[in-house]
Amino acid sequence: MSSKKFIAFVGVFAFLIVGFVGGVNYVVDPGYIYFKKKSNISPDEYAEELISSESGLIADGWNERAIKTSLAKFSGNYDCIVMGSSHIMQISGIRNTGNILDTCPKVLNLGVSGGSFEDLFVFSNIIFSNNKKPKTIFIDVSPWLFKFNMDTRYKMNMKHYNEFLIRINDDKISNTTNDYELNLFKNLFNLEYFITSLKNLKSITDKSKIEKPINKFTFENGYIQPLKLQDGSHLYASNFIEKSKNDIENIKNGGGDYKIENNIYEKYALELFEKLIQYYQKNNIKVNFIITPYHPSVFKDGEIKPVAHMKEVENMAKEIASKYNINLYGSFFPENIGCKENEFFDFMHATTECLNKIEFNK
Repeated sequence: MSSKKFIAFVGVFAFLIVGFVGGVNYVVDPGYIYFKKKSNISPDEYAEELISSESGLIADGWNERAIKTSLAKFSGNYDCIVMGSSHIMQISGIRNTGNILDTCPKVLNLGVSGGSFEDLFVFSNIIFSNNKKPKTIFIDVSPWLFKFNMDTRYKMNMKHYNEFLIRINDDKISNTTNDYELNLFKNLFNLEYFITSLKNLKSITDKSKIEKPINKFTFENGYIQPLKLQDGSHLYASNFIEKSKNDIENIKNGGGDYKIENNIYEKYALELFEKLIQYYQKNNIKVNFIITPYHPSVFKDGEIKPVAHMKEVENMAKEIASKYNINLYGSFFPENIGCKENEFFDFMHATTECLNKIEFNK
């Protein structure tokens, strides 16, 4: 074989291999990061069926932010909207977390994993795009809330983020959509993602229909797969709940540094956050804050960086709440609420037993 033919052969072979890797990563998509229809079922269809379902839908296999973006279109049909990170995804009217039904007869949970400052703007823009508006919103104050780009997944909804900046008369429009799309394209050929995709090949089943739970389950013990309940809140899988009961004793003292890095806040982010509050209040929508606790072990090594960081953020939230006459529910510090060591899934996610001690009817 001549050298030219050999080079051409190698080139074609390499192209096929790269194409195969990209195809597998896109189809399997173990991280659910590709904003695509799932066997011709759109996130809007999933959201509509979720709201009308009797006991929720299977959450596995769906892009979480895509689903919550679709759910937000129905926000005008609810009294209260809960927005934020995975810390608050269990807050539910169906489960009447913290007696929230005394304040909100109908609740919609728009919490997403790693929920960031920008995600608040995305969902707020959708809320204000609807003809009807909710009466109240609950904003989860996470330790990383007052900083930019703490989770890049919001960029799939960059259009909504930029539109909300225009709504609040801020002219610093972001132009990073192309960067996000380029990173998604590069990830198609990521070897680590490909290996994860291969490990998940066996779990691919018939995805031609939206899956409902077929067996009975309890909120305490979960279901065999994670569920989205009818109000958008999250129910963990039973094996996760059971495993957490065994792992909770091994939480190391002084942990809790997830997304806690560099500065505690960014001045411009704080300014925009106050504009967000002002916009809601100007439109006669009540704003509340929620802070969910971290596990007691996080605080056992004294005021190390994560603890000092959370203390400062909580104080900032209290100052903003006082300035704008906002109710603040909860605390990062479990002793302030009365949460016990066995009332957590891990160092930063409280169980319903703990969250119920944050009483929303006060």
